[in-house]
Amino acid sequence: MVLGEERFRKENSVWDADVLPPSRGGRVVDWSPSLKHYPHFDKPIRHKDIEELVRNPDAVSRNSFYPFMRFEEKWQPFRDKVGGKPKKKIRQLRFASRRDAYIYSYYRHILRDPYEASLRARDLEHSVIAYRKLVTPTGKGKSNIDFALDAFNVIRNFGHAAVVTLDISAFFESIDHELLRQKWCSLLGTAELPRDHRAVFRAITRYSIVDRDAAYERLGYLTWEAKGAGKIPVYTTGFKDMPRQLCSNSEFREKICGKGGTFASLIETNENDFGIPQGSPISDMLANIYLIDFDSALKAYVDAVGGTFFRYSDDIIIIVPGEEIEAIAARDFAMNEIKKHGSKLLIKESKTSVLRYFSVPGGQDFKKIHGEQGTNGLEYLGFRYDGKAAYLRDSTMSRLYRKVTRSIRAEARALVRRYPEKDQSYIESKFNAAKFMQRYGRVEDFDPKASYDTWTFWTYARRAIEIFGPLGKPISGQLKNYGQIVRTRMTHEIAHALS
Repeated sequence: MVLGEERFRKENSVWDADVLPPSRGGRVVDWSPSLKHYPHFDKPIRHKDIEELVRNPDAVSRNSFYPFMRFEEKWQPFRDKVGGKPKKKIRQLRFASRRDAYIYSYYRHILRDPYEASLRARDLEHSVIAYRKLVTPTGKGKSNIDFALDAFNVIRNFGHAAVVTLDISAFFESIDHELLRQKWCSLLGTAELPRDHRAVFRAITRYSIVDRDAAYERLGYLTWEAKGAGKIPVYTTGFKDMPRQLCSNSEFREKICGKGGTFASLIETNENDFGIPQGSPISDMLANIYLIDFDSALKAYVDAVGGTFFRYSDDIIIIVPGEEIEAIAARDFAMNEIKKHGSKLLIKESKTSVLRYFSVPGGQDFKKIHGEQGTNGLEYLGFRYDGKAAYLRDSTMSRLYRKVTRSIRAEARALVRRYPEKDQSYIESKFNAAKFMQRYGRVEDFDPKASYDTWTFWTYARRAIEIFGPLGKPISGQLKNYGQIVRTRMTHEIAHALS
């Protein structure tokens, strides 16, 4: 992984008849660009020039959009005690050039108000929860902790509840372009997309991509080093030292586009009639817009049976009063309804679970009715609810330990290189444990004066305990041995690096 890549990931008709969409006649307020400094093919652009670009429909319609950069995020899912080691998961992420990202961000902003108005008109503002600014009764921004608690509280209030969880397979890659165009037009109240919106639509649907590592290799920022039977990438230039513009325009045309025939083109274009790139500043908004009719149909269904539902991007949870019959009926409705909103949309059978919760003395209990998941209770947005208490999911803890191990391994190797011929004890003495723990867990073990503001995962876990209240008490127990686990892995990785 390139140094700083994690930081980079953290940086990515309801209009009145007499009012034109903002990009066509009005000035959009409350928008300012978040300046982007990651390496890409375009030159950095001044704040003033960004404003002049995105607010000029003619300039947007004439913009030549660069290819997206693509890289893969791989991780090992939690190893179940029964099921064995599952296959590694791979998620392809794509990020736009700075210039293009500003345009996507601005047009996302343009679409936000009409989309929010449409949600209110359809009574969906409490059901569609991803990629929106939602607040708690105290005015604080909601997180997945709050969303999970909302769902658990609905189940608790019902007493007897049928719960269905579903996951849309390859959601962003399955969005039908023509249906998206129609919904986009409907939101703007126009028969056709205005010229600037059409340019953005074309760029986000007929998008092109360049594999990041292939581009880095072609431009001399990466080489490959043999490791065992395979190869691993070695970056010749650190993330901080890479130029913000990776190459000149002439080099881009020659080495990336293949102009002149010296190099093969690295550009891949989406020739399908479906799919938008996950990771662009506008993709999340378009994904929500695309499913608004599905959301309406599902809302009508749950209202008719006295239930509710929440959709967090491609994760759907349906909660209705009743037992097995009601649960299966809700599941079947959602799985059949989704087929009406794009021929490529499909609910993952392996990610579908059906549970029944029922009242018992002192709270609730549950029974799994269908699905591979749910053996230990409902799993939703990183948490698990078994009818009595809420927990961090095992996979959440697994991801934490995986990140910790990976980071410790990298630091251990660096220390061994820095102090050749030194023994284990000496290397361990040079490991800055307090600084490392600030990134992932409790600093209190090393610095009693440290504030929660300097914590990361521990901040998240502590907030979950506070928000869940008594329901989340077991989370403290899950974290009980965290510090010792980190220390043990540190010792192991240094020993491994020395061998």
